[in-house]
Amino acid sequence: MIKTELVDNIMSNKISVVIPSYNHREYIEEAINSVLGQSYPPIEIIVVDDGSTDDSLKILRKLQSEHKDIRLFAQGNQGTNRAINKGVSEASGEIIALLNSDDIFLEGKIARCAEIMERDPSIEIVSGGIDIIDSMGQVQRSGITIDWQKRSLDFFQRSKYLPLAILNENFIATTSNMVFTKKLWKTLGGFQDLRYCNDLDFLMSSFKHANYYFDGDHVHIHYRVHPKNTIKENLGKIRAEIAAVTAMAIVEHNTALIGGAEAQNWMFFQEFLKNKNLSDAVIFLIPLYLNAGNRRRFYELLGREDTQRALTSFLD
Repeated sequence: MIKTELVDNIMSNKISVVIPSYNHREYIEEAINSVLGQSYPPIEIIVVDDGSTDDSLKILRKLQSEHKDIRLFAQGNQGTNRAINKGVSEASGEIIALLNSDDIFLEGKIARCAEIMERDPSIEIVSGGIDIIDSMGQVQRSGITIDWQKRSLDFFQRSKYLPLAILNENFIATTSNMVFTKKLWKTLGGFQDLRYCNDLDFLMSSFKHANYYFDGDHVHIHYRVHPKNTIKENLGKIRAEIAAVTAMAIVEHNTALIGGAEAQNWMFFQEFLKNKNLSDAVIFLIPLYLNAGNRRRFYELLGREDTQRALTSFLD
């Protein structure tokens, strides 16, 4: 629970929740209720429906009629990154908490993030621990996804360096696990036009421009794993985007990506490269990034047919 003496100061920060929504009719009401039930409520809930073809928009309009703090925008299907950027651009808050339409905030999530950022105003982005739930909302304690989570956190505990550990396996897992300043979002040029790794790109870019706080000992969200998760769509394209974000991070961060040039840090970097089996693709993409001049142009080039064709030979 947030400390009483901080409330007045935190109120001046103004937290907006932004929810990109797409074809999650079975989950969207539970997601919004998890925001409405927060011990420290946001000043607004901005929902951007990204061209849903199910009953999501009908459910959202009903919820909006019942809750005055919900602001609803509907657009044709443009992708999660553009839905998020639309919501953040409309937000009046200085701090943005993202929530995907199939995930759930724990009751004290906003209060805890607000307190962390109030206590240290230099912090511009906060993430926490996650519990993984299934399509029925049951917390998972075993299985492939839990094995992945344990493996990814083990690498972090051994390497003790957050940027490399997240690049190795993104245990932040989802944009629902990001609370950040609107100022940082503007500095980074918003979320980039990547289908699978716009969250990873935002995280890796944040490390260069912001003080990042990982509240790993406290669970902030329930991250839902179900058959319609975007990450399950196309492994080849996912690997291509991971390779691209890795190339960007290597150029932008240099040895800071791994915490310095000490031998032990290089050892973990080599382990990361071996884990991903992406070295050839990354080497191919680094000159492309250097020639592109910025992230937006680089990711545009990544989407070109000739780039994808060349990458295929490195990713097979």
